[in-house]
Amino acid sequence: MFAFEKLLVPLLSGLYLEQLGRKWRLGSYAEMVARTITRKAATIATINECKEFGVDLVRISTHDPTCELCAPLQRKVFSLSGKDKRYPKYDGDRVRIPVHPNCRHVLMPYVRELDPNAEMKHKSIAILH
Repeated sequence: MFAFEKLLVPLLSGLYLEQLGRKWRLGSYAEMVARTITRKAATIATINECKEFGVDLVRISTHDPTCELCAPLQRKVFSLSGKDKRYPKYDGDRVRIPVHPNCRHVLMPYVRELDPNAEMKHKSIAILH
């Protein structure tokens, strides 16, 4: 069977086999890819806008229920530049939003002076340092 036929047969059946061996309906897979790529684009846009306007801190959104990968990151604050030593640097290696496909979490600009719970957030982030 030619490589083209190997690709075409599952597509005609409405299924797509991804790299990890999971079978997806083509429509569901397309939605997951679109949702994940859109989140990645939103993260890049947020980082660029924050840098443009001189906002160094970002916070990860909160969703309930959430998965075990995302739970420890919810509400956490990060420094984009790493200059604010109260918070870990958002470097894209240890922490990356979206965390996984279909992840609902987003980065948001964070202004410490406007948050009455800022000291509590600072203490809770110490576990990531």
